[in-house]
Amino acid sequence: MNASFFRLRQCGALAAGLLAMALSSGGAGAASEAVNLRFIGRYVPLSCYIREASIDVALPTVSTQSLSSPGDVAGSTRFDIPIECEGAPGQVRAYFEAGPTTDASGRLNPLDMSPAPTPSGVQIELLNGDGTVIRVGDRTSVKVVNITEGVATLNMPFYARYYGSGGATPGVVRTYVTYVLDIP
Repeated sequence: MNASFFRLRQCGALAAGLLAMALSSGGAGAASEAVNLRFIGRYVPLSCYIREASIDVALPTVSTQSLSSPGDVAGSTRFDIPIECEGAPGQVRAYFEAGPTTDASGRLNPLDMSPAPTPSGVQIELLNGDGTVIRVGDRTSVKVVNITEGVATLNMPFYARYYGSGGATPGVVRTYVTYVLDIP
């Protein structure tokens, strides 16, 4: 059976914080002016890490007829991101970063797999474990996971599925998305 794959790539923990810089420069021959550097950050007593750096998700083979109209979906497949957290109670979520495979809708476009045929009219859509749609690049669309005090090892549940964007043609669907852990 042929299967389509997409890959999740983990890039490390997302540091919460903001760097603000105010630089001023004087004109030629002017006296030096003071330069202020202001750093604002947040330290939280919760620490989380991802237990697997890359995850391959194999979607089932589906007919192009099942994706013939815009908005048609097929092949929903569960995958988990395994994490371990320790420290005080808090929340964490996986933030799927927008990148070269992401379109404006927050879905993933197939990569060109030449010489294999690259399909058209099909994308990969990500969903939270409860079935709500994730817009890649929009952290507010990803559900947070509550962490209790102590050490917690858990699997964050998600789904991936084919999404018909109109007139699907056959081919091998391969794409990827990068994710990081976000402590809101």
